[in-house]
Amino acid sequence: MLKDTDFEDILKIECPNLAYDTFLDKYLAVFYKSFPLHERKVIPKYIKREPRFTSGLLTLSINKSRLF
Repeated sequence: MLKDTDFEDILKIECPNLAYDTFLDKYLAVFYKSFPLHERKVIPKYIKREPRFTSGLLTLSINKSRLF
């Protein structure tokens, strides 16, 4: 947790840019440990679609979402 992280070494750094980078590294390490990313699979047969939305358009839409 963030409250258990030791930030004392950041206060000893004189360069503000290096101090910020160190802080950000520690903060993001705790953040990604607390909120890991999960990849969701899209199953095409469960997507509600309109009649004009063909399977080719569905494939392109899934690829676009994955790239975004």
